Amino acid sequence: MGARHKLNSAYVNGALIIAGLFGLLLENWTVFMIVVIIQIVSSIYLGDIRPNSNRK
Repeated sequence: MGARHKLNSAYVNGALIIAGLFGLLLENWTVFMIVVIIQIVSSIYLGDIRPNSNRK
């Protein structure tokens, strides 16, 4: 497991924890799913989560 994979896992785990807190506070699974999707998609868009390596 490389560093990129570990970092991506950390970002996804963080998104799940934060979304879980929002879901628990509002007692709603829909809120959990919306928050986790928004966080993961925005992290990919901003380049925090890198799905592919840039090697050629």
